[in-house]
Formats: sequence, C-alpha cells, structure tokens
Amino acid sequence: MKAVLKYVYYCDFCKKRYMTKTACEKHEKHCTLNQDRNCRLCDIGDTYTDIRELCDEYEKRFVLVEHEGKEGFFGDKNTIVPIYSKPFTLQNIKDDCEGCPNCILTAIRCLGLSFWYFRGKFKYDYKKGLEDFWKEIGDREEEEAERDTYY
Repeated sequence: MKAVLKYVYYCDFCKKRYMTKTACEKHEKHCTLNQDRNCRLCDIGDTYTDIRELCDEYEKRFVLVEHEGKEGFFGDKNTIVPIYSKPFTLQNIKDDCEGCPNCILTAIRCLGLSFWYFRGKFKYDYKKGLEDFWKEIGDREEEEAERDTYY
C-alpha cells in the first residue's frame, strides 16, 4: 500500500479547490467574487469597470438586515434582506458595467445579491448576456472589415 500526501489549494474568494497552485492562482485573478479581478471580456471589448469602486458605491445605497423567516431552500431560517435607501435596478448595474456580462455577474455576486440574482428582482441571464456580448463584438469586427475593404 502506498500513501501520498498532497496539497489542496482553495480560492480565497469562492473557496473552489485545486490540486495545483498555479491553477488556483490563475483562477483567483479572474474569480467573479474577486473585486480586484482582471476581466478578460473587458480587454476584448475595450472597456474597463472598477468593480471595487462600483460595489462601494452601491453598498452605500442599501443595508443588509437579517430577517428571520420559514426554513427555506438552503435549510436556514435567517436570510439577509436589503433595505434600499436609494433603489437601483439591474439596468443601473448593466449601464455602470458598460454591458460586460462578467462584470455584471461579479457586481451582483460581490454585492451579496446572489439570492436575488437567482430569484426575484435581479434576474440576470448570464448566458444571454454573454451571447449578446459576442454578437456585438462580431458585428463590430465585421463593420471594421467592411470599412477596410472600401478604403
């Protein structure tokens, strides 16, 4: 019998686990719970969103309050409910993130709106957002190619 001890690496943000340090480090740079992340889509779309600054601004607009209710899907009675001092919508987040689906998802997750992301007010279809993003990039490249052929 052979026993082997191995290290397991966990993301500091989402707690995802890896068997190699380099894979974990690469993931952490782009993790959607990392407010200082490098967005690969913003690099492609020539946009930039400072998620930390954006989240700080939105966090000033609401207070999370613990609410005791029925035992729910996650098995606990306490849920966190936002009390809005200055309401904002998903469209506000989309506008501030310049339409980048990864930044929108990051803002929703970092603000703690994940429950509302899946049910209720902040229903965001990430797959559709990503599809629309790539369609817009493709259309832009097509227009540039047409312009280049005429000149």
